[in-house]
Amino acid sequence: MTYQVAHQTRDQIEMGVLMSLGARGLMSDETTLYFTAKPRHRLVMVAVELTPADTYTITVTNKKSGKVLHEAVDVYVDMLNRTLLDLESNESV
Repeated sequence: MTYQVAHQTRDQIEMGVLMSLGARGLMSDETTLYFTAKPRHRLVMVAVELTPADTYTITVTNKKSGKVLHEAVDVYVDMLNRTLLDLESNESV
């Protein structure tokens, strides 16, 4: 198996964005990059998945309950960093 897509996704996310979110424990599978983060002082799991349409779906899940807190679909690469940074100000996360 190759994890090239997830590595490219990681390369497209700026280091400052990951630091701002308190990202840690980066993991990946073939199409998705996963990491834990602490936006708004809550521990969440973030999944950044490349779709067949060459857009990203970002899913934020409560680490304890597994409840989906936020999902952003059809995120283009040029909006990836901004969308991730918006997790800090999103009241639902």
